[in-house]
Amino acid sequence: MVSFSPNLSIYLQVLFFLIVLSSTCFHWLRQKNFQPYQLHQVTLDDWQLICLNTPPQKIHILPTTVISRFMIVLHFSLANKQWQSLVIMNDALSEKNYRDLVVSLKISRAS
Repeated sequence: MVSFSPNLSIYLQVLFFLIVLSSTCFHWLRQKNFQPYQLHQVTLDDWQLICLNTPPQKIHILPTTVISRFMIVLHFSLANKQWQSLVIMNDALSEKNYRDLVVSLKISRAS
């Protein structure tokens, strides 16, 4: 086993290794089930989420949504009141599309 630091006990090194390994497995499993989606603004307050091979779902953007220059953490609820979140990085869209999305989200949140 590779030694991370000579000052750490072997137990802490094994624990750290297991945490990194489990995190990697968790993210790999989530990525395996990833489906592309589209976000559409129907009206000022109405949004739809469209996933591959599914009909559009009306969503409600929650006030806990976080908007920054680098990413958007979109919190929303579906019709069945189940809330979900999506992380949209600024490099996932063109600069213009990302800026338009930020503006649309800020306007719909303000109304």
